[in-house]
Amino acid sequence: MSTKNALVTLFGLMLVIIGSACSKSSNDDTTPQQPIVTIDSSEFNGRLKAEVRDVNNNLETNAIVYLFANYSDLVNNLSLNYIYTNNSGIVDFGYVLQGNYYIMARNVTGAVARDTAVVQVTSRREITRIMRLSY
Repeated sequence: MSTKNALVTLFGLMLVIIGSACSKSSNDDTTPQQPIVTIDSSEFNGRLKAEVRDVNNNLETNAIVYLFANYSDLVNNLSLNYIYTNNSGIVDFGYVLQGNYYIMARNVTGAVARDTAVVQVTSRREITRIMRLSY
């Protein structure tokens, strides 16, 4: 086999290897949400929930609540996680590390109503922040 043929064969094999390495596999299922920790015995975590109400003080079953680590992340829209409200207008972020967080709720239909709040999560406590959406 000549050197030219060997180089062409080697180049072809490299293209096949690179092509198969760069292709998306069938098990690449990425989800936008982080997993929710619902059972925890750590002394450094607290449970964070939010109750979302509309402008008429009714429970908002069609809202989304975002969790932010700090104000800069809130301004730049870099949320740690987000959850849609359940039928009771509640979101449960589960157990998170103690500290201060920003949460922002907004409805997902009609005119955009929103509310932003700061919440302090303390160890071994369940915190529920009531949020009222306004225009």
